[in-house]
Amino acid sequence: MADDIKYAPCILCARVNAHKVLARQDRGSEEGSDMYYFLACAGCGAVSMANIYNYGGDDEARYYPSPISRKPPDWLWKLRFLFGNSETPLGELLYEIYEAVQGKQHRLALMGIRAFFEQLMIAKVGYESQSFLLKECNIRTRIKRLATGTTRGGIPFGRGALYYLVSC
Repeated sequence: MADDIKYAPCILCARVNAHKVLARQDRGSEEGSDMYYFLACAGCGAVSMANIYNYGGDDEARYYPSPISRKPPDWLWKLRFLFGNSETPLGELLYEIYEAVQGKQHRLALMGIRAFFEQLMIAKVGYESQSFLLKECNIRTRIKRLATGTTRGGIPFGRGALYYLVSC
């Protein structure tokens, strides 16, 4: 196994590269083959896991973590520590969104984008000034007149009304 080499996508090099097999385990049965490999990239040394299986068709492979389709851009590394006043910098959240897109976890990336913009607005406005600005701008819920002649609504907004804060 010392000279065992597999060609697989590297998680950091962003291309198919030679990998040294560190360990392997056969989980196959009579129905088909199922091999697990721990691989170390010959280029950068990154370690990943490969599951190569065949149950009646062509060999299929899964890699953990998912291989990236391209390297992260240089500007992303510079943004990682931008807006660093909070516990988790917004640049770090942006980097996690990028990783979710690369791993084809699009719903997670969408939730991350929403969280990024929410945290950005909170960082710009702040929690303390939020309720003050809502009262100062007199932002209230929509007033609706019912068929009976009574009205509903007109209640001042509380926390969570960042959309209205930005438009004020």
